[in-house]
Amino acid sequence: MFSVPALRAASFPAGCSTVDRISATIVIALAISGCAAPRAAAPVPADALRGNAALVEHIADSPYVTAEAAYRMAYLLRHDAAFEGDFSALASSLIEAGIARKHWRHAPDQYVNRATAAVLICEALRWPGGVNWRLTGLGRYAWRDLQYRNVAGSSAEWGLVRGGEYLGMIQRAEEQLSARGKAPGTASDGAAIELGARPDAERR
Repeated sequence: MFSVPALRAASFPAGCSTVDRISATIVIALAISGCAAPRAAAPVPADALRGNAALVEHIADSPYVTAEAAYRMAYLLRHDAAFEGDFSALASSLIEAGIARKHWRHAPDQYVNRATAAVLICEALRWPGGVNWRLTGLGRYAWRDLQYRNVAGSSAEWGLVRGGEYLGMIQRAEEQLSARGKAPGTASDGAAIELGARPDAERR
């Protein structure tokens, strides 16, 4: 992993919110990683368990997001603390919190698709989305809801999610929540997002 002194040395004023700190860290990581060539998949480094900066740096430096990295970021977003246990314990914790789905069978080094990433982001931030997402909890609707609100790009939900793409979605989602003056967990009246038929099977 490349060295990012500015990222590791970044300090924040007293009283700075989790949203502000993670967003600022993401901005720094995206700015630096934009000049770096993608690298092969690698396990989440041990130091990523001890703080958000190392985890953000790892994701920004990854061509695609693994389940372990995505799950750990989701836990961090919800709890404002890194999860210290292994991937199995992490998955169980997220399932119990309603962030991950019980039927998911991800290996820690398995890449996740955009629908899965969207579910993790929406659930971790308690995203006040549209009616379809709130009623079904499907990854398809989570992704389309994020697209509708300009948080996600125009790519299909079953494709793999890139590291910078994942961090960018988190940053934009947090910015929108902050702009609305809504703390995580508050509800809003979202417009239903009508979806067309898909040629392949429904994915969550």
